[in-house]
Amino acid sequence: MATQSIPQSYETIIQLFAEAVDGVRDHGPAVGLKHNTEAVLRPELEVLTGREAGPGNTPPPLVSLKARWNEAKSYKIDTLSSLAKAKADGRALAVACVNALKGRLGIRWSNAWQSAGFTGGSLSVPDHPLTTLQQLRDYFTNHPDHEIPNLSPVFSATAAACGAAAQAITVAATRANESTVAATDAKDEFDAAVRNARKRLTGLREELAQLLERDDQRWYHFGFGRPSDPQVPEVPEGLRLIPGATGSGSLTLDWENARRAENYRVRVTEVGGAELLDRLTSESELTLHGLASGQTVKIHVSARNGRGGESVPAPALQVVVP
Repeated sequence: MATQSIPQSYETIIQLFAEAVDGVRDHGPAVGLKHNTEAVLRPELEVLTGREAGPGNTPPPLVSLKARWNEAKSYKIDTLSSLAKAKADGRALAVACVNALKGRLGIRWSNAWQSAGFTGGSLSVPDHPLTTLQQLRDYFTNHPDHEIPNLSPVFSATAAACGAAAQAITVAATRANESTVAATDAKDEFDAAVRNARKRLTGLREELAQLLERDDQRWYHFGFGRPSDPQVPEVPEGLRLIPGATGSGSLTLDWENARRAENYRVRVTEVGGAELLDRLTSESELTLHGLASGQTVKIHVSARNGRGGESVPAPALQVVVP
């Protein structure tokens, strides 16, 4: 990576951290590192990246915090989806029960409907129907002769059916709440580890500054650029373009990491010069959406940092938007 800056994005932090740990392993003793040793840095890298099991399961495998967070997010989405389905199914049942009871209690709200739990002057069923289902369950329990077990191929207007639908919502809500807390905890743990990784990289850079001259080539062994290097980032190389599906108006770009780059500017212009898009990204890849299909455009990518400014753009690519 060869930068004096400590990256912000996860991918570039991991890239620099991995290079730094390998450099510490291979060159740290010769340089004279005392505080930022491999024994200190590698476990903190593995917390973020994970680790395969060693021979005989020693050391045991380690699941990365990123993977744990991804899993927690996925489970959270699943449980929220299950809760939404349970509420939708429960509401549909409640509406069917209300329609079934209109023959006994009236097609419009009246005092008779209060016994079924409709006390607010309306027969509408809320989007979150838990309370409504519980009240309909109690109504059918008190009036079993009003139940209609085979109301339709889908619904049964019974105490048991309303109770089961209410329970399904309760269980789904508990799981959704637990998964939300777990996802928040996993995200917090991941964020703390990323902050710690940046702190460790900063500490390594500062220790190296006490041991190496500004123009010492060994800075590169640890993933850092030399303090004496020019501050303007290098021009991005290896720009590659992958068109999206026909009619999608999308293009995916990637390129090699540029030395001293903290982020990149991607510009899209019409052939002839009019600018269509100007986007910043901290990654060495970007997918563009919303371009006009059939339009011929040029893609320009330059590297940026907060000290030296912006490089000249890489040679532009010209393409017809799919």
